[in-house]
Amino acid sequence: MFKTMRLSVVWAGVALGVVGGCGDAEAPEAGVARSFDGRALSASRWSTSASMGSARGLHTATLLDSGLVLVAGGTTGAGTSGLTRSAELYNPYSDTWSGTGSLNVPHQNFAGVRLDSGKVLVAGGQDGSGAPSSSIAELYDPASGVWSLTGALVVPRSFFTLTRLDSGKVLASGGMTPAGGLSTSAELYDPATGTWSLVGSLSTSRFSHTATQLYSGEVLVLGGLGTVTNTVELFSPATNTWRQVRPMPVTRAGHTATRLFSGYVMVAGGFDPGTRGNPVLSSVDVYDPYNDRWFSVPPMNRPRRDHTAVLLYSGALLVTGGTNGTTLETSTEVYDPQSNRWFTIDHMPAPRTGHTATLLDTGAVQLIGSTGEGVSPPSSMRFTP
Repeated sequence: MFKTMRLSVVWAGVALGVVGGCGDAEAPEAGVARSFDGRALSASRWSTSASMGSARGLHTATLLDSGLVLVAGGTTGAGTSGLTRSAELYNPYSDTWSGTGSLNVPHQNFAGVRLDSGKVLVAGGQDGSGAPSSSIAELYDPASGVWSLTGALVVPRSFFTLTRLDSGKVLASGGMTPAGGLSTSAELYDPATGTWSLVGSLSTSRFSHTATQLYSGEVLVLGGLGTVTNTVELFSPATNTWRQVRPMPVTRAGHTATRLFSGYVMVAGGFDPGTRGNPVLSSVDVYDPYNDRWFSVPPMNRPRRDHTAVLLYSGALLVTGGTNGTTLETSTEVYDPQSNRWFTIDHMPAPRTGHTATLLDTGAVQLIGSTGEGVSPPSSMRFTP
């Protein structure tokens, strides 16, 4: 029932010409990031959900084909002392948690993605061995609940991104390397062979950046730390090459970058590493891939960094938590692309930063874990539109 609902939303978007486009698709009206439902979600609400088996942060949360959420690895305490191999499954239909197979090695500050097969790939991060970055990659099989090792990354890395491509392969970009340096390298994982291969190089080394797949199949990489720059790069899977596009108006790290139904990419908040004092930002810039240009939309009501942004089935963008630079946020905002406005809605039951936010098949959003001022209690929270 829930998968049918999700597909019906996608088809509604296709009918309006905003979903499933490509690089030469008709561009939406200049300066407007449209959606087919611009409701402000005034009746939305937060609720506290069942507690995990243990508190954790710096983990991954991946929605499975079954609708369950796989939460893996991370840390249960400060630094690497609390690194864990444990993994849990959240059932949103019964609001219950259950244990599942443990990772072969602990990971934190790593990345994970669901493959076309339904398995989950996690890779890299820090494993507690003392090295800044790991090359170990693992596969989770939902049918058996077991993790198995797969091919190792060519370049060990942490604070990097994983992006599943239309081909089914997975792109890893940037990150920190074992020597504590930064990488311009990128590599592709081929699920058919279980191996990684280097594929071009970024022009700028960066970590803690964002990578967003466009409707064209290309991947937009921007922001982050390392070399302080506003450069923006596109990876083309057709040629396995990188190219620079129009730079961002400001430098950002700790931001979010979300593809809207229009195909535009909304880059919100974060902090400016290129300005003295690294001010936390409320500003929002939008990238138009059809015309290689940037335009600004109204700022968020609160400056925030290390927050999450989730595109709801309605086309609205939900932004949660983060920090304003001095305190952790409980505030929640929704951007309505149809009216080009931000709306402040109900506050979360507790502040979160560095958490994960997963869009469920039901349309609700599940917030799990926390970092920042220590790891949060094991409870999770749900936003119901």
